[in-house]
Amino acid sequence: MIIRLSLVLLYISEHFGLTFGLPFAYHYNLIDTNEKFTNEFADIQPEITEPTEATSTTPSYWNYEDSSSWSQIYDSCNGNYQSPINIDPAKAITKSYPKLILGNYDCYWPMSITNDGHTVLLDLPRNYPADMLPSIRGGGLPDQFNFVQLHFHWGGDSGRGSEHLIQSKQYSGELHIVHYNSKYGSFAEAAKHKDGVAVLAILMESGSADNSVLQHIVGQFDDISQGGQTAQLHNPILLHDLLPANIQNFYRYDGSLTTPTCQEVVSWTVFETPITVSEYQLGKFRQLFDRKGRTLNDNFRPIQEDRGRVITYRSGNDHQSFNQQKYSLTSLPVQQLQSWEQALDFFKQSEFNSQEFFKWQPFNRSDKLQNILEIPNWNSVDR
Repeated sequence: MIIRLSLVLLYISEHFGLTFGLPFAYHYNLIDTNEKFTNEFADIQPEITEPTEATSTTPSYWNYEDSSSWSQIYDSCNGNYQSPINIDPAKAITKSYPKLILGNYDCYWPMSITNDGHTVLLDLPRNYPADMLPSIRGGGLPDQFNFVQLHFHWGGDSGRGSEHLIQSKQYSGELHIVHYNSKYGSFAEAAKHKDGVAVLAILMESGSADNSVLQHIVGQFDDISQGGQTAQLHNPILLHDLLPANIQNFYRYDGSLTTPTCQEVVSWTVFETPITVSEYQLGKFRQLFDRKGRTLNDNFRPIQEDRGRVITYRSGNDHQSFNQQKYSLTSLPVQQLQSWEQALDFFKQSEFNSQEFFKWQPFNRSDKLQNILEIPNWNSVDR
C-alpha cells in the first residue's frame, strides 16, 4: 500500500510540477483569494507602447464617426462573421459546457493605463513570462488563452455605449478582457488564426452606487485625459473583481475584433449578468479626449449582421461567482474518482496543500487509504 501511494504522489508531482510545501492550487492558478502573497515579478516595469485591440501594424487614422468606411480600407472588416451582434436569447442553443476556469485572475499585477485615443486600455509589461499571465480555459474554449489587455466602450449618455446587445437592449458600456490562444505564443501570431483570440465581454449597467473596483481605474483618468497618454496604475486591481457576480451564465459565438483590422478570429463570451457602474463614473469616461482633442465618446461599433451564426448559451445551475468557486478535497465522494483522468482533473481544481499532506504522514497510516484514489480529510486526522 505504501508503494502504491508513493507512486501516486510521485506521478502527481511529476505531472504537475508540484513543489512540496506550497499549496497545490498555486500551480494551477486557483489561489485562495483571501491569501496574500508577494508577486515575484513586481519589479518588472512596463514597456510604454501604444497598445491596441488590433495588431501593431494597424494605422491610427480610423475613427468611430465613420465606422461604415472601415471595410473600404480593411478588407477583413467586410467579412461574413463580424462583431458585435445583437444576441437573441430565443435563438441561442443551450450547451452543457464545463465551467469557465480563470487562472491568476486573483493576483495583483503592475498594469499600465493608457488613453490610446480610441479607448481606455490596461495591459501588463510585455516581458512577463507566459506561464504567469492571467488566463482562461474550460467553458467550451478549445485551449488555454492568456491575458493580453482589457479596454472599455461607452456612450455619450447612459442609453447607449455597449457594443453587444441582448434582446435588442443596449447597455451603458462594455468591458472587454482580451486573451490570445497560448499555443501561438503571442497576440500578434494568434490574430492570424481562427482560434486565436478569446474575449470576455462584460456589459456595464448604469446605477446609483460607484463600482469600487472600477474606481481605482476611473480615479486615475486625470493622468490620461488626453489621447496618447500612459501612466502606471497606482492601485493594482484583481481581474476577477471586474467580473459580474455570475460568470457561469454566458453566450458564446464566433466573430471578429470590433476595431480594425476586424480579423474574424474571436471566440466571444458575453456574460448574461452585467456589472453596475455609477453615473459619476460613466461621466468620467465621457470627459476624456482623443488624440485630436475631441471628446472621446460613443466608441462602440454598430451591431453587425449575424448571418445565421450559431449562438450558444451556457446556464450555470449553481449560479456561483468566481469567488464562490471553491473546491474541497472532500467535496467529491471517493467512488466518483474512477479514472486517472478524473483524479488529475480533480487535483487541478482543488486546493490541495502538499505541506498539510506531508504533515499528516500517511505512510504511517496505511489503514486509512483503502482506495488508491481516496482523498484524506485533514480535519479528521490526528497529528
